[in-house]
Amino acid sequence: MGNKPKKASSTKGVIATVVIVIFIVVFILLAYIGSGHNSNGIDITGVNMIIDYTGVSSGYFGPSSQALGGVGTLSGGSEFTYTITITSSALLLSHNINYISVDTPGFSIISISPSLPYSLSPGSDVSITITVQTPNVNYNGPIDFILSTS
Repeated sequence: MGNKPKKASSTKGVIATVVIVIFIVVFILLAYIGSGHNSNGIDITGVNMIIDYTGVSSGYFGPSSQALGGVGTLSGGSEFTYTITITSSALLLSHNINYISVDTPGFSIISISPSLPYSLSPGSDVSITITVQTPNVNYNGPIDFILSTS
């Protein structure tokens, strides 16, 4: 009796097809993620600080509108910290940072350190760390902080 050669198993073909499909799916996902797409929709393109000078003098903390460095891509509903360094160019008087608020809808400040109000003597500086909560909606643009001073 002759033994018939076994047919090549179709299992190898199925495995090869599955491996190819997995490779294609992984490639597409990596390209999708690498394109900068953020499924949570929070893309902060910059940070703006608007200084509200409420006293009789102004300019001691710099221009009333300042563009600062950006934050980047975040998850919706997440927290991030941002540090702003304020330098007093005043020659004689101390000036206060009374409060800082966020003027971008949906964002909220969770904490500020050091606590405000904070007084700066002439020529001194302070680094203020702000912890911010992002909204749970799509957002692409800058975030605006308002700093009130006197």
